[in-house]
Amino acid sequence: PTSFLEFSEAVDRIARANWNTSSLSEAAVRQVMVLPLLQSAGFDIWNPLEVQPEETNAAGNRPDLIVRCDNGPECGFVLEIKRRGVTLDEGTLGQALSYAGHIGLRWVWLTNGQVWILADEKLAGPYKEREVLRLELGKPHATEDFSLLLELINWAEGKIETALERVLKERLRRVVEQKVEAFKTQKGLHSLEIALEWMRDKNLLTE
Repeated sequence: PTSFLEFSEAVDRIARANWNTSSLSEAAVRQVMVLPLLQSAGFDIWNPLEVQPEETNAAGNRPDLIVRCDNGPECGFVLEIKRRGVTLDEGTLGQALSYAGHIGLRWVWLTNGQVWILADEKLAGPYKEREVLRLELGKPHATEDFSLLLELINWAEGKIETALERVLKERLRRVVEQKVEAFKTQKGLHSLEIALEWMRDKNLLTE
C-alpha cells in the first residue's frame, strides 16, 4: 500500500461497516471489500491488464479475478471470491487452485470478504494441505500480516514467499510469547526471561 496506515484504515472501515454482514452477495463482497483492499494494497483496480475480471482460460474456467505483475508465475495470483456467509472449505479451495494450475500461476487467494486464505498451487498433496495461511479481518495482528501479504511491491518484486516466511515466524513468536506469559503468571515468576528459562529447563516449549 501507499502506507501501512492507509491499508490499516481501509481494513478497519470494512471490518466495522454496518453493511458487513453474512448476507453480502459475492458481487457485493467483490465491490465493497475485495477491490477496495486491492486498491489500498497498491494495485490498479482500473487496469484490466493488472486486475483481470473473470477471464476465461483455455480450460473454459473463469476465475473471479486474476492479478498479474508481469514478472512471471511467482508475481501474480488468482483471487476467488465467495459470498460473505460461505464456509471456505477444501472444495472451494480446490476450485481456486485448479484455476491457478490451468493458467500457470502459483499463488491463490480465496476469500468470503471476512476470511482470507493464501494457498500455494506448487505444493503436493490434497488441496487442504496447500493452504499456507488463513487470516480473518478484525482479529489481532491480522492487518499487519495481511498488509505484507497483499502489498503490491512484494508481489511485483517476487518477494511474497519471503513475506510469508516473515509472517509465519512472527506468528510463531507471538504464540511462544503467549505461552511463556501464561506460564509466568501460573508459576508467579517475575519476568518473561525467567519463565522462558524455566520452560526450557523443563522442556515445556515443545509440549
